[in-house]
Amino acid sequence: MLISKWIGLKKHLIVFLLLSLGLFYHSKANEITISNISIGNHDELAKTVEVEFDITWQNSWRNDVSTGMPNWDAAWIFGRFSIRGDSVWQRMVIDDDGYTLGTGTQATLTLKSHPSITPQGIGLLLHRSEVGYGTFSQTGVRFIWNYSGEAPNLSNLDLLDIKLFAVEMVYIPGGPFYLGSGIEDPAAASFYDIAFRPDVPYRLETAIPFTIGPAGDVGALGYSGNTITIPVDFPTGLQPFYLMKHELSQALMSGYFSTLNAGMNNHYVYSALELAQQNDVGRTANFFTQTIETFGLDSVYSYQSSRENYPVAYMSWEDAAAFADWAGLRPISELEFEKAARGFRYPAVVNEYPWGTGEIVNSSYQVVISPASDHEITGGYSSNIFTGNAIYSSTLTNPLSLRVGIFATSTSSRAQANASATGVLDLAGNVAEIVGYEWDQATLVLTEWVDEHGDGILTTNGLANQLWPGYNEQNNVVENGKVNTDMGLRGGGILDDATKLRISDRSRVRENNSRIIESGFRAALSVSCSLPTLGSYTHSVTEQADVIKLKLIAQNSIATSSEELWVIEGPAKIVSGQGTKNLVLLRTGAGSITAYVHNTNECGISLNSIEILVR
Repeated sequence: MLISKWIGLKKHLIVFLLLSLGLFYHSKANEITISNISIGNHDELAKTVEVEFDITWQNSWRNDVSTGMPNWDAAWIFGRFSIRGDSVWQRMVIDDDGYTLGTGTQATLTLKSHPSITPQGIGLLLHRSEVGYGTFSQTGVRFIWNYSGEAPNLSNLDLLDIKLFAVEMVYIPGGPFYLGSGIEDPAAASFYDIAFRPDVPYRLETAIPFTIGPAGDVGALGYSGNTITIPVDFPTGLQPFYLMKHELSQALMSGYFSTLNAGMNNHYVYSALELAQQNDVGRTANFFTQTIETFGLDSVYSYQSSRENYPVAYMSWEDAAAFADWAGLRPISELEFEKAARGFRYPAVVNEYPWGTGEIVNSSYQVVISPASDHEITGGYSSNIFTGNAIYSSTLTNPLSLRVGIFATSTSSRAQANASATGVLDLAGNVAEIVGYEWDQATLVLTEWVDEHGDGILTTNGLANQLWPGYNEQNNVVENGKVNTDMGLRGGGILDDATKLRISDRSRVRENNSRIIESGFRAALSVSCSLPTLGSYTHSVTEQADVIKLKLIAQNSIATSSEELWVIEGPAKIVSGQGTKNLVLLRTGAGSITAYVHNTNECGISLNSIEILVR
C-alpha cells in the first residue's frame, strides 16, 4: 500500500544534534545541525520510507589548487532506527537511486555503499561543489530508506524511533606525501628514507607494494625486526579518504551508546569505559550518565554527557573499531595520520607539529568554567602566529582535557588553531589518536587490514566484524584479546610531553590495549576514485638573485587543460603560481631545490610527477 501523504512522527522521533567546530573560526560557531525531519511515502510493498531533513553548519569551506591543498569539509550523514518494544537498534539502508540534494548551497550529495549491501548505502556525504567559505545550508534533503533487509514491523509508525547523525569530516586528497620529518632521536622511532640517511623523509609516491624495515624502502628509527611488505590494499594515504575533523566527542559517543542493543550496553561498551576511569586513581575525562526507562517488558537505555564537546578518553582498539563499524566508517593507519597532518607538503622543520612549525606553547593555560558544563581559556593562549596551541602535560593539568576545536577562532593562524595542513583540528594533544599497528606480523598486515568502511552492524556483544587489525577469524570480531595485537597512538595526549605531539613521533605507536586516559579516536571513510594521469611537458628554469622562475610547456592536450600542484623540497618558498604552469620561488638558503609537479583532479594529485632540480 502506497501512502502518498506525509506522516508526521510523534514524540518518539529523536533528532541528534552534534556540535562540531570550525577551522580558523570561533570554536563554538559550527553547530552542525539536522532539523525538520519528516517521513512519508511509506510503500509497504517495496518496504521503503522517504526521509526528509534540513542540515546546516557554519564556517564550511572548499579550497582550490592555488592554496596548495585542494580539499573541503563535509558532513557524513547516517541513521539508526528502532521499533518501540523490541529494544533493537538497526542501521538505516539508503536506496542507491533514492536520494536528492534539496535546495541551498551549491553542493554534492554522494551515497556510500558497502559490499554487503551494494549498490545500496549506509550513509551520505554532503559537501560544497564549488570553491567557497561560510555557512553551509541545505533544505529538503531526501533519501529513501529501504528496510527490507532488516525486516522490521512498521505497521504502526508512531512506535518508530529514528536518529539521524551528522559528523563533520575533512577530505584528504589522494597523492604522494612524506613519511618522517628528519628526527634523528631513536626514541622517536620515526620513519625515514633508508636509501639516504635517518634524517631524510621518505617520499611515498608509488601504489605498488613497498617495504618497511632494515632492508626495505622505509626505515623506522630503532626498528631492527623483519622487513614488512605493505600491500596495495593497505590504507597508505596515497588514495583519498575522509577523516573526522575533530576527536570523537562525548556527544557522539552518547548517541552511539543510545543506539546499541541493551545487552551490548551492559555487557561491554559503557561499563568498560566507566570502569577504566574509576580504576585510574580517581581521574576522570568522561562524563557519561546512563538512564533506563521501562515500557512494559522493554527497557530503553539512553545516555548523556555533561561535557558533550569534550573528547572521549580511555578508549581501546576494540572500542575504536566498534565505533567505526557502527558509524559506517573505519579506523585510520599511522601512514594516514601523517598524510592528514602534513598533506602533500615537504616537512617544514625537523620537529614539525601538525600546524607546520616547530614552536609550541609550553606554559599552563588559565581556564575557567563558563558555563558550568564547559571551560574557556582565559590566559596563556598563543599570540604568535607560528606558536601552536595544544593540550598536553605542560599546558593543562585540571581539567584533563578541553572541548574539541577549542583553539580555533575567527582570527587564529593555523598554529594558533592547532590545524593541520589539510584542515583537521587537534591532531596534536588533548587525546592521542588511536591507529592500527601490525608491523611485526607481515601475514597479518596482508590479511587483516582491508581498506573498507564498516557496515553499520556490530556483533551481539558489541564488537566490530570487519577485516581490520585484531580480527579473529574464528569469532568474526575485532578484539583486543587477539594474540600480539597492539594499539598505536599518534599525536600525543594530555599526559605526554611536547615531543610526543610531533607529527613523526612514533614512540607510542605500540601500546598495549589497556584503556588509558590519553587514548581517543577519530574515524575515517574510504574513497574510491582514479587519480589523474600526468600530461607531457618540457620545462625551463631561470634564476636571478634569489628569485627562481619555473615554467612548464605543455606537450599534449592533457597537459594543456590541467591545473598543476607544486611540491617544493629545499631552501625555497612559493611566492606565486601555485595551481598554474608558471611558478615563482624565493630562495631562502644555500643548497639545491627540487620541485615536483603534479596534475590534479577531484580525486587528488597524480602519483607520477615532473621532477625539476635547481642547483
